[in-house]
Amino acid sequence: MHSRPKGRYRVSRDALAEIEQAYEEYKQVVKTSGMALTSRKTYIIHADRFFRWLKREFQPGVHAGNRRPKRG
Repeated sequence: MHSRPKGRYRVSRDALAEIEQAYEEYKQVVKTSGMALTSRKTYIIHADRFFRWLKREFQPGVHAGNRRPKRG
């Protein structure tokens, strides 16, 4: 794994734009997949969290309003 300087995003702006385009397409594929509603929501929620993580808007294990990871 390569170390990148901490910037605004975890990937370059160009990469983020490509990922966002693919993410929007992915959501449409999931919505029209015929899966159960709860399954579709789960697929989209997890993809959304990953996309937000790339934008440094989400940190796994951290609750909203609390910047520290929860204790296990």
